[in-house]
Amino acid sequence: MPTPCARRQLPRLTPGYPDPQVLGKRLGKSMGAVAKAVQDMGAEAILAFEKEGSITLEGHTLVTGEIKVCAGMGVGEGVF
Repeated sequence: MPTPCARRQLPRLTPGYPDPQVLGKRLGKSMGAVAKAVQDMGAEAILAFEKEGSITLEGHTLVTGEIKVCAGMGVGEGVF
């Protein structure tokens, strides 16, 4: 009798966060709004940012190294 397959663990992107040491001085009072926009980014936006190397949020262009993206392991939806 075949045994059921274990669910595969797939990478899951969690919301990124802006690096305050890099952006704090440049963004000043806009830092809070930009930080919220970064945390609200969906997986597609994060993947596009990683592929293209930049994204514009709240009128500010952020590049690789200015946003930290965390990847964890999670169970992919519908994947067995």
